[in-house]
Formats: sequence, structure tokens, C-alpha cells
Amino acid sequence: MIKFAAICPHPPIIIPSVGKSEASKAQATIEAMRKLRISLNRIRKTKKILLISPHLPSTWDAFTLFYNDKLQGSFADFGDSETKFEFINSRKEIESLKKLGGPVFPIISSSIRNLDHGTLVPLYYLWGPGKHKSSLLPISFCSLSLKEHYKFGMFLGEFLKEHPDNWTVVASGDLSHRLTPFAPAGYHPRAHEFDEKLIKFLEKKNINQILNLSPELIEIAGECGLRSIVLLLGIVSTFNWKPKILSYEAPFGVGYLVSELKLKS
Repeated sequence: MIKFAAICPHPPIIIPSVGKSEASKAQATIEAMRKLRISLNRIRKTKKILLISPHLPSTWDAFTLFYNDKLQGSFADFGDSETKFEFINSRKEIESLKKLGGPVFPIISSSIRNLDHGTLVPLYYLWGPGKHKSSLLPISFCSLSLKEHYKFGMFLGEFLKEHPDNWTVVASGDLSHRLTPFAPAGYHPRAHEFDEKLIKFLEKKNINQILNLSPELIEIAGECGLRSIVLLLGIVSTFNWKPKILSYEAPFGVGYLVSELKLKS
């Protein structure tokens, strides 16, 4: 059963040991992530985590499910090798998903040496660093259409809904990367339209509008989180869910959205 679902950004700069004084520029995001953790703690956390990240290795035409004997990582690439994470793998669930979904969806599995920052930044705020007894299932998306991602999300949702353990599902991803002249992907005057439309459609639960966002506008935005979010929307589609936008800001020219999708079966 899915007990908790959320959309999280993943800028390493909001990790205090990485961003240091710069982290305070994204205080609204940090506070919203802390609120997510409070909500998660109210349900006494969950035994298993499914996390969709844009920065895991990916293939062009297949969804990838990742495993290892120990799923671990740190922020060493960002100057902090002391803050470490370790989770149990979900190999059993991966095999079940491949068996059930393989005839319909392109699914592959792969071992992974170290978890990416797209996975670790949300986990830092929701679980905290250290060794955890919870199992983790990291997933990367691919270049198939948004509608195919939504359908695959629906399949994942049915699987998790019937699973005997309680799950947290997180869509990791940032919105437009081109909101200011100093943004990492450069500036485009229409980039803000993507973020505004996506948030408006999410608030109104207008899934069709999200799935039919203009390809031109998506390209203009230079986003990395849309497919993560679409997968999550497919996952929660069998629930009565309500979006709660906790924060949105773009202090570094990249849109950071934090939202909880409150679930009722």
C-alpha cells in the first residue's frame, strides 16, 4: 500500500554541508522539505521507498530499476564525503515488476554503485543520512512519451497498492532551469510559463493538460522533473488524492517545487 507521495526538488545546495551560507537562499524549499518529513513521521514512516530520479543512469527506450547488495551514496561529488546513506535493496520487488510488467512495458534492471544526488537530496530531508532498515527502489525514466510514462506509473501504482508493505513514493525533479540570466542552462523569457502551467494544472488535477504540455515549451524550460512527476501521477491515479503545494521558488534560476500528494484509498 502507498502511504505517502511527494514531489521534491534535488539541488545539492540545500544540503547544509554542501551549500553552507548559500543554502539560506532556498529557505522556503528547506522549510517545505522539513514539513514533508513531519507529515511522513505522522504515519510512522514506511518500510519501503520508491524514488524516481532524473539523474540515475538511463536508457533511451526502457525504464530502469536499480539494485545492489547495499544501496549507498554520499555527497562526495559536492565536497561532502562524510554525509553517507545506506539502504536495503528491493531485488525481490524488481523481479516481480519485470515478470508482471515485462510483457507490456520496456523494463530493465541494473546494479548501481552509488546513488545520485537526485535520489539523495530528498532522502536527506525525508529519512536523514545513515544506515536504514528501509528498502529503496530507485527508478530512472526514459525518452518515451509522457502518456507512456503515465501508463507505466499506473502499472506501478497497482503493484504497490496491492503490496503487503507500506510505501513512500517520491518524484525527484527540478522544474525550469532557465528562469534568470544566471541560470545554469541560460535564460529564456518564456521559461517561467512552463513552471506556472505545470503548477496550475497540478493544483487543478488536470492530468490531460500536463500530458499534453507543448513540446516546445518543455524544451524551452530545460526541465528535468516532468517525467518524474508524470510517473508519480500515474502511480497515485488509483487513489483519491489531493495536491498540497508546500513551496515554489527559484533563487538560483531553477524552479524548485515541493508538494505532497495527500492520499485516500
